[in-house]
Amino acid sequence: MVQMALFRSTLDTAYGELKLAVDADGVLIELWLPNRGRAASTRPPFPRAAAAGMRDAQQQLVEYFSARRRSFDLPLAPRGTPFEQRVWRSSSRVTA
Repeated sequence: MVQMALFRSTLDTAYGELKLAVDADGVLIELWLPNRGRAASTRPPFPRAAAAGMRDAQQQLVEYFSARRRSFDLPLAPRGTPFEQRVWRSSSRVTA
């Protein structure tokens, strides 16, 4: 199995520190809630696309937590077990 390079960063929020990981193309792969997840960050420099994807993810989360955003438009490729993948696909079809 080929291991893909992930670029990690953190985002401080009123709820605690979120941990994010994007791939080299800037696609959000992981978002961990406070007190969960993997190592906090990857040392720069990030590839250009990864840096842009991380900035977009962080900016949209900041907007969400400040009530300026209600939905996200980020490219996602979450990793998880087959069960987690089914749950995520199911919940993405739910509308508020």
